[in-house]
Amino acid sequence: MYISYASSQASFVIPRRMHFCRLEMTSSPFKLFRVVVLAHGSAIYFSFIGIVSISFSCDMIDFKEVTSMNIENLSNKYNLNETEKNILLFIETHAKDIKTLGIRGVAKQCYTSPATIINLAKKMNFSGYSELVFKIKENEVMDKQLALSETTKTLFYKKLAEHYYEDFEKIMNDYQDKMIMILGSGFSQIIGNYINESLIINGFRSISNSHLELIQKEYAKETLIIVVTESGETSRLKELVKQANENGVEVLSFVGNANSAIADDSRLAIATNDDIQFSKNPHEPHLFYGSVLLIFEFLLSKYLKQTIS
Repeated sequence: MYISYASSQASFVIPRRMHFCRLEMTSSPFKLFRVVVLAHGSAIYFSFIGIVSISFSCDMIDFKEVTSMNIENLSNKYNLNETEKNILLFIETHAKDIKTLGIRGVAKQCYTSPATIINLAKKMNFSGYSELVFKIKENEVMDKQLALSETTKTLFYKKLAEHYYEDFEKIMNDYQDKMIMILGSGFSQIIGNYINESLIINGFRSISNSHLELIQKEYAKETLIIVVTESGETSRLKELVKQANENGVEVLSFVGNANSAIADDSRLAIATNDDIQFSKNPHEPHLFYGSVLLIFEFLLSKYLKQTIS
């Protein structure tokens, strides 16, 4: 952004998100001038008195968006001063121009000296300016790749939730004012407890304890069973689901194996396909539990938004 103003008195507002600003002024030889800077809310107010012309240039930087570096952590770790923090911010936000600017150009833009930048690099245990710039650029590329990877993974689960949403919505509408019982075993029970608490908070009648009377025939269409199971073959859960199914009590299951017995006996089986029970690697990560949480959150969030609207 660039502002040019000519007057004996000027006052304007600059958003607080501006940084690395340059201000040039020429004043009347017969008048004194003063600059008043007042911070208020989300803006900085500048007032200039007795100035013939003002030139104000500033790069637009939003500190909420900057940066992939955690400046506060680096500041605490290396005891950085404000000038040093500004140098790091400038290098990262102007990565494309750094090669052209060189160390002298960076020093000029940050109103400091090349020696200060070199000392900063040494302070952070780098061999010099070039290594400092390389590491910041490398960090930026890695963070962008990671962000893209995480976004891709999140979109995958969102699309998976969309695939099941229509059936999920019908079930939740059918049991909006009825009893919901959550079943799980081991780690799945922990996920079940989370689902239970989320449903309670959002106004559903939900419990996470096994009350066997709720799967009897008299509770058909009055109770919904939600089961969380990675294999879909856990013996006790399989027995309960089978009994519920025979008695007309409907089941919604989150399973890692779409071809499991519990999935077959469910009105809706939401399969994450994360079952690793036959994996040859004993240290394979159990993605099922995280997958269930993501899918459930996407499903419930959309359902609540549409119900409220």
